[in-house]
Amino acid sequence: MTETPAVQIFTKPDCVLCKNSKRVLDTAGIPYEELDTATATRLADSAAYFSGRPTLPQVFVGGQWIDGQDDLKALAEAGRLREVVESARGALPLDSVTDEDLARGAQDVPLVDHLSRTDGTHDSDPESWPILRFYQRIFGFWPNTLAYLYRWPTAYKLFVYCQNIASLQKAAATVGTPVVSIIGYGSSAAQGCTYCMTHSITMFKGLDVDVDALKAARRGDAGPGNPFGPFEVAVVDLAAQATRNAVTDKAVEAVRRTADQGRTKAVDPDEALEAVTQIGASMGFFNVFNDLSGLAIEGDWAQVAKSKGIDGGRHAAEDENPDNLAHGVPEGGPAAEEMLARYASEVGDVTEFTTRHLGLMPAWIAAWPDRTRSLHAYMYATLMNGDGDAVIAGELKHLMARVAAASRGHTYLAAVEGFMAAHVAEDPERAAARARHAYRAAIGDPESMEPFDAKEQSALRLAWLSAQSPLVTPRRFVEPLVEMYDERAITELIVCCAVASLVQRFVAVVRPDIEPEVGTFLAGNGLDADLLAVRYPADGRPAHR
Repeated sequence: MTETPAVQIFTKPDCVLCKNSKRVLDTAGIPYEELDTATATRLADSAAYFSGRPTLPQVFVGGQWIDGQDDLKALAEAGRLREVVESARGALPLDSVTDEDLARGAQDVPLVDHLSRTDGTHDSDPESWPILRFYQRIFGFWPNTLAYLYRWPTAYKLFVYCQNIASLQKAAATVGTPVVSIIGYGSSAAQGCTYCMTHSITMFKGLDVDVDALKAARRGDAGPGNPFGPFEVAVVDLAAQATRNAVTDKAVEAVRRTADQGRTKAVDPDEALEAVTQIGASMGFFNVFNDLSGLAIEGDWAQVAKSKGIDGGRHAAEDENPDNLAHGVPEGGPAAEEMLARYASEVGDVTEFTTRHLGLMPAWIAAWPDRTRSLHAYMYATLMNGDGDAVIAGELKHLMARVAAASRGHTYLAAVEGFMAAHVAEDPERAAARARHAYRAAIGDPESMEPFDAKEQSALRLAWLSAQSPLVTPRRFVEPLVEMYDERAITELIVCCAVASLVQRFVAVVRPDIEPEVGTFLAGNGLDADLLAVRYPADGRPAHR
């Protein structure tokens, strides 16, 4: 009987990425078993069941998942691919799972199937009334996102006030509402979140973005009749690159160079960049919260999107828009500006606040726009540290953010999130050790899972799923989560992933260096800043998923 090669690769015909991955293996002289998913439904289901991803190729080395052709190539270029292969033991347990279990486990099951909607439109808290007025003015209804986010009222208020209201209004005043919409569209299209793509092009009442005109402009056809020109193309391109964590100096410079050429209005270069980063950050939250939840697209908007060639994908379409604000919105209560001032006053000196709550003044917060820096620091620390009305420990949430950052290739954030996990933990030394294992535990490495209980393992896996694009939630990966956590806790876990994505979008553009104290922390605890080493440690243990 011929022994199965250590490398197994799921492929499909005419797949360029599949061919590229096989070429890397061939060039390295490494034998592999090719599993053509077009030949059997069982193989197609196996690819999604074991990887948690809907795309191909999917590569496994001794049962250890390899994150795409880029990591395969990076391992080869680093001279580590053969080391990983030779240290592998066994292969995927393909024969140990029935056809029925493979199909069921691979099925994409939106988390909203396990979550009930809430109604915040009758909220008696006066601090929530400006939020209702905000969405009535912009959308005309209370969107589905909030029906799930409202389950954690603190997150509902802090995100809407400290990020969405604070950034959206300033950005709209700076670049104009059409540009706000296309930045949102570009971010969401790069993520693959069709719910957010739909909302972006219909974000403001009376303004539906001409998607065909935007596509034409990006192809170079930006004549006088096109509402989108070089500046609009530049901001969309930069927003898309931030989503993929692939920002180039050229893309940043393009926004600066064309800022005075906006078809809506001329913009100061610095303010143009701020608009991209702030709207991109908001969309980072929305993309992950909405896609990870898998919530439905409001009816009229779904029809608009369909008319523009945007399919709902994994998001169902409702028959009509909600009429949840038809009962009227209460008058009175504080103005939004009063709420922002109140939150900022909770912070005081932002350096002292972040040092006390996070262990340092993170370089990304130092780079945040002055006007909203305190608001961002307050929102981030409150939602991520496990204080107040949180039900999930801050250490676990920072480790989840570390997993998401490592998955997206954010070297800086993976490092600083490990540092902050140790800072907020009751046992910093134990937390540092858990930071070493968090990513590997998320992808199913048995030995790395040992420092975490079953609930923590499912939370780390959710963070890993949240960083994938396109994002899906296969039953095998989320069923343990919904069995062990209640709706309130699941909402907090989703918020954690969404906040991590928000920060990632900003960091992708500003690209800060790792802080000296974080570097000292990494060195003192044997933690590597190199994400290739984080994802594929030198001992190369197999991860049977």
